[in-house]
Amino acid sequence: MNAQELHDACHEACTHCPQFEEWDDDTHIQGWGEFGNIPKKGIAKVIKFWREEGEVLWEYGYSEHLPHEVKQLFDNIDSVIDKAIRDYCARI
Repeated sequence: MNAQELHDACHEACTHCPQFEEWDDDTHIQGWGEFGNIPKKGIAKVIKFWREEGEVLWEYGYSEHLPHEVKQLFDNIDSVIDKAIRDYCARI
């Protein structure tokens, strides 16, 4: 899964909300730039964006519409980050 696929899956899950005002590629999000450019910043930025800005996705339950592998990624991301930092620190 790449950054664009992850971003699209999260956005698609949000669109199941009947009140969701869909983000367009050129929608400007404060601190992030244009919505469509977020995946170009890399998968770590996409994960951070959806964790910080994903109120509809997480607080209102639309995360249930995420594909299984995306749910797993978010469930395990903290341990993945911790391991990556430990591994990096062990090499320096």
